[in-house]
Amino acid sequence: MKNFVLPILVAFMLFGCKKDEKTNNSYTSSFEVRLTDIPGDYDQVNIDLQGISAHHVPDNGSAAWINIPTNVGIYDLLKLQNGIDTAVVDSMII
Repeated sequence: MKNFVLPILVAFMLFGCKKDEKTNNSYTSSFEVRLTDIPGDYDQVNIDLQGISAHHVPDNGSAAWINIPTNVGIYDLLKLQNGIDTAVVDSMII
């Protein structure tokens, strides 16, 4: 089981978040999550991605978990190796 966890953790390591511009007295941030995998000795590794949530803490301190629009579906991680990745989230957060 431990050998299966490593590719999943690596798969979610590629993400980015940056502040962009101020609108209506609040900042919007772009948020991107890309899915990839490292080569491994597996016959098949599929994940069923149902959604992604982020813990958002705006300047006013009212922290909350928010659901991020996600490209849900079944992803074959063996097709996402050797520099190949896919975007599962590309969104703006306020």
